[in-house]
Amino acid sequence: MLQSMLTPLLEYHSWASQRYTGWLDDMPECWLDQPCSGSFHSLRATALHMADAERIWLERLQGQSAKGWPSQRPGAETDPLSTYLQRSTGDFVRHVGAQADAWFAAWCTFADLSGRRHRMEHSGIVQHVVNHSSFHRGQLVVQARAIADLASIGQAPAGELPPIPGSDYITWMRAQQPSHPDSDPELEAVYGA
Repeated sequence: MLQSMLTPLLEYHSWASQRYTGWLDDMPECWLDQPCSGSFHSLRATALHMADAERIWLERLQGQSAKGWPSQRPGAETDPLSTYLQRSTGDFVRHVGAQADAWFAAWCTFADLSGRRHRMEHSGIVQHVVNHSSFHRGQLVVQARAIADLASIGQAPAGELPPIPGSDYITWMRAQQPSHPDSDPELEAVYGA
């Protein structure tokens, strides 16, 4: 039952990640490292945090306790940024998607980056990873808009903000469903198909 509930969430997560990796590819390269406010000091730092968190949670689900941030480990390949982010999401989604239903109710024990021990249910970790990435996608939007505003007044490198992709869960759900034969054209005009 948990697997059937979480599979659409993972599909959504993969879809949203793909939309944002494409968006980052379209971003002026000089903006990725432009200092800005937020939990992390740049678009690149925020995206690296997202990818690293997915990798760390995947390691935990595989029975390992992470030893530092993956992007800072020797030999880490983080360029291009969008590839690193998509690879992290893909690895996480493939691993979780290959599990039987009983796995989702199982628990894992791990040490966090400070060495404290924790025990969590697999399904809760999956939900956390999706929620965590959604939160930081929102931060990427805020950061990019701030950089665009600064660029418009000459306080950041020139460039144009690419169209921001929608990434709400409801947007993904609507995209998955074929048009209903009894659909209401008036509602579709207001809310979209």
